[in-house]
Amino acid sequence: MIKGNELRQGNKIYGEHRYSAESKPHMRVCTILSVAQYGSDCSYAFADTEHIPNCPDGVDGLAFWRYEFMHPIPLTPEILEKCGFEPHYNVNSDQDEVEWLAHSKLDYVTYKDGKFDMGYGFGSLDHIQYLHQLQNLFFSMTGEELEVKL
Repeated sequence: MIKGNELRQGNKIYGEHRYSAESKPHMRVCTILSVAQYGSDCSYAFADTEHIPNCPDGVDGLAFWRYEFMHPIPLTPEILEKCGFEPHYNVNSDQDEVEWLAHSKLDYVTYKDGKFDMGYGFGSLDHIQYLHQLQNLFFSMTGEELEVKL
């Protein structure tokens, strides 16, 4: 489950959607438009659900989700490439083996073996495991939004 203080406008998440109470949940990529807290246990995110045709729990492609129905999008090399990370190959290998992934706007930050690293002994970023966390890190380091093409 995602906590409300982890989300910013523009973050991408999976929204759990059901067409009826008895149906299986469908996970859809959503873009957070705003986040609200109502009391101590009632929190919602307002999300753009352009990927849900005829969404019954939203109006004109918009929906509200309680946090328990929002799920993070795990980072994979494929997701990272859709965010502008480029593969760097092992020059000492006979194979086309990707050694790490890096983004041109994140100096010294690399993704290797399923983990982000700051490089040059600055430490690991093991806690960055999901797309919304990467979007937040990118904004913190560059002052720009990370372009995500899912």
